Amino acid sequence: AEQAGGGEGGGEGSYLSKLYYGYGTLLADLSPEACGALAAQPQNLLLGTAEGGMPPAQLCAAAAQNAMRTAAAVDPSNAQAEHMLAAMMGEGGAGGAGEGAPSKAAPGFVEALFDDFADSFDRKLTEL
Repeated sequence: AEQAGGGEGGGEGSYLSKLYYGYGTLLADLSPEACGALAAQPQNLLLGTAEGGMPPAQLCAAAAQNAMRTAAAVDPSNAQAEHMLAAMMGEGGAGGAGEGAPSKAAPGFVEALFDDFADSFDRKLTEL
């Protein structure tokens, strides 16, 4: 998604929620090797990187879930963060990305996704 949906007021909570959403998305997309490289950097923001900590794949997955959880808590109207967290946690029935992932997106998620894409839709359509 181009932006994390939600937070129509545009306040501080909405901004922080979008930052956490972006961070969670980035972590969720990392390969175990890339996560290991990130964890090896001294200034990383990952918890559990000390000796004997979690394996890289689990470390980034847990951090991504925490980031999505925080995004949803900071801005409860961030439907995309709630949807992504449910998908990562495997909540909502069979089907989708993983075992027990939501079988369909919540209406709030679909609305936020379309709203976020609306600004660039015409430009992207003409680029096809």
